[in-house]
Amino acid sequence: MKHDRAGSFTPGVAPLRNVMLLNELIHRVNDRDPDLPGMACFYGPSGYGKTTAATWNANETSAYWVEMRESWTRKTLFRSILANMGIEPRRTIPEMSSQISRQLAVTGRPLLIDEADYLMKNKMIELVRELFEDSKGTIILIGEERLPQNLAKLERTHNRMLDWVAAEPAD
Repeated sequence: MKHDRAGSFTPGVAPLRNVMLLNELIHRVNDRDPDLPGMACFYGPSGYGKTTAATWNANETSAYWVEMRESWTRKTLFRSILANMGIEPRRTIPEMSSQISRQLAVTGRPLLIDEADYLMKNKMIELVRELFEDSKGTIILIGEERLPQNLAKLERTHNRMLDWVAAEPAD
């Protein structure tokens, strides 16, 4: 069933609980007052359907979506985001950061980063925070149940979070 902004569903996709929770989170952050933070966290244990919810919502909300891997470097992350945006990456990380930020600002489309727990290594989370700062866009981090505690240790990123939503057991 397809969710519209009024909260009703139409035939097509089953209204799984976490699909709805993530959809509401994306809309809440995307439709926020411009003075409010534009990052959010969707988290929960493995097997709760977070990636399924992210995939469906990326299509439904026209969000940019990447699924991190443990082996990714900072450059790999930015190249993957730019590939999802359909943009040829420039050469350096600062140039790619500008490309991503500009695209988020111009389109108003959300960025969903799945497996965001991997952002904690090599301070990649700081790059994502900078993307938010430069674009003032919507960035949703999707990860395991310890992601909120890990982000709480990083004051500058934690302060950019508008909301924290826990995934629920798949229904």
